[in-house]
Amino acid sequence: MYAKFIPGEWYILIICENCKTKYSLFHDLNRGQSNFKGTYTWTCPKCEHEGQYDSDKLERYRYSAEGRREHSQRSL
Repeated sequence: MYAKFIPGEWYILIICENCKTKYSLFHDLNRGQSNFKGTYTWTCPKCEHEGQYDSDKLERYRYSAEGRREHSQRSL
């Protein structure tokens, strides 16, 4: 089951190292403003690749009211 994006809200995206598909890892409650460090073990639902993802490989994403990417940045 996939989460539905809410216009105007921020999300943390993960990009599969294998198939390069982007997924929302979780809702960014700090609205793109926080710095956090961590390593996530994640399995891609598309290709089933399991990898270790450092926070610097994640991307912030703000979903616009029109339903498209409004802002993203790396280096969390």
